[in-house]
Amino acid sequence: MALYDVHPVDLPIQLPVSTGSLVIGSGDSCLFQSSISQLLVTNVVPSEVQMREMRGLVCTFEQHRITLKREILRVQGILAEMQKSQAEVENLISSLEAGLDSPIRRLPPEMLSKIFEHCLPLEEKSQVSTNEPSISHAPLLLGRVCSTWRAISLSTPRLWSFLKLVVPCICTDAVVDKQRQIMSTWLQRSGSVPMSLRFIHQGYSTSNLSSIYDTVISYASRWRILDFLVRDKSAIDTLFPIFEASFSSLEYLNVHSDLNKSDGEGHSTIPSAIVNLSSTSLRRLALSWNSMDMSKIHVPWCGITHLSLMDVRRGAWSPPVFAYLDILCQCPNLIECVLGIGAVEQRSPYVFVDLPRMERLQLRTLESCTQTRRMEMLFEAINAPNLKEFTLEETHSDNPASYIAELTSFLKRSQWLKKLSLRSVWVRQEEFEQLLSAAASITHFSFHSCHVCLPLDIIDSMTPRISSDGRATCLAPVLESLDLEWDNADVLESIILMMELRQRNNTQGRGVAQLRQAGCRPSQLIQCRTLGMQVRDRLLALGGRLQRCYELGLVRLDIH
Repeated sequence: MALYDVHPVDLPIQLPVSTGSLVIGSGDSCLFQSSISQLLVTNVVPSEVQMREMRGLVCTFEQHRITLKREILRVQGILAEMQKSQAEVENLISSLEAGLDSPIRRLPPEMLSKIFEHCLPLEEKSQVSTNEPSISHAPLLLGRVCSTWRAISLSTPRLWSFLKLVVPCICTDAVVDKQRQIMSTWLQRSGSVPMSLRFIHQGYSTSNLSSIYDTVISYASRWRILDFLVRDKSAIDTLFPIFEASFSSLEYLNVHSDLNKSDGEGHSTIPSAIVNLSSTSLRRLALSWNSMDMSKIHVPWCGITHLSLMDVRRGAWSPPVFAYLDILCQCPNLIECVLGIGAVEQRSPYVFVDLPRMERLQLRTLESCTQTRRMEMLFEAINAPNLKEFTLEETHSDNPASYIAELTSFLKRSQWLKKLSLRSVWVRQEEFEQLLSAAASITHFSFHSCHVCLPLDIIDSMTPRISSDGRATCLAPVLESLDLEWDNADVLESIILMMELRQRNNTQGRGVAQLRQAGCRPSQLIQCRTLGMQVRDRLLALGGRLQRCYELGLVRLDIH
């Protein structure tokens, strides 16, 4: 049976167009008299009889028109209903096809689980969680989308293997109990997967944290990453039971404390677990402590690949250089190292350290280095032939550095160096050129100084010059990234000239690489703007030249 009846009704009147004759009736039609037919195509005045007949026909055709309108409306209604039904069917088909074709519906649960893992808010370098547990972030957020996603998230142990807990300054028993419950939930849902914990203690009372520490200890064999930040002086005592556990799976340990707690001789009371940490899987170790005694720290140094030792107190008991050297000689697999150098007594003779796998080294002086041979000893003792990145930062540079000659020799031995960064290092003008000559392979150079004038001769030496044999010569010929901060604004024009020449085609292909990134921050530039219209116009002209450098291919151009 048809959904709709679209058969037309029986029409009583038809008009055969081909014959030009009007036909009345559907079965036994009769033709008009020929005289009436002729009236329709002539201007002859009809007779009375013909007038009556024509009026009758008008009435008949009027009824016929009404019938046709009624039939058209009926059929149009049927058509509208059919079009509506067609649209509904098409929408249904589209929805079904979209459901069948949607990639998310065809993903196996195992693949969706892997995608969920990439939603975790983790620090790229340390692989620890950046956020506390929240319904606004994974993994809790994923379980709020639908029941399927919730089931998948709960059955993905790695989603629950990263945890960050923060104990606030005002720490009540209710807060601690909530944190303990969160930790227990994460540990249960993570199954047997190794765990990562970032623990930040900001409170002043530690008497009610034992339940959290007991939970950490009970799962000691599962911790892969432990990251502790303790700002309260009394918190050191609560860390003792944690470090007495056996962390057999520990790969990364970071302990940072602002404590100033030491024994009677000035050495800090470092937890005993740091003294006898025996995890053979330990690869990353970072300690930032007040008055660390390196001789009391015993870990499997041979497996360490990333090491950071920083004394945050900067006092007279900062670790001596020879203590660092004793440790470094036990780390043949070291790849990255960060050391804080303090002002302490020295021991002679000292050991020589060969670090064949070292790629990144960062040194930060915690006290003035100008009156002792600490840095000279360090640069003379260390050999890192495969070093790629080196950073040196002075925190107290009241006088020119006395170790530049040793630093120059150290850089010469590091023939694969690519990145060199000097921060607040007071370098004499005559030593600057030697330093850059020793680091001829660098592609990135950063020099920051808030009180040292940038030598004009050094900028000229870094500016390409075409020699008689057609080659371009300059310091740091393969430099691609330059970041400068200095105290005198009068060398800005020379720096821009150097940048322009390093952008030109006549220097590229002649031994000088194209400069891709540049950052220039003369601290006195703002003062120069107040010296008058002439200086202002000069700065505007220099700005136009910098813009052209950018148009020639500088990827990044920072001018402050």
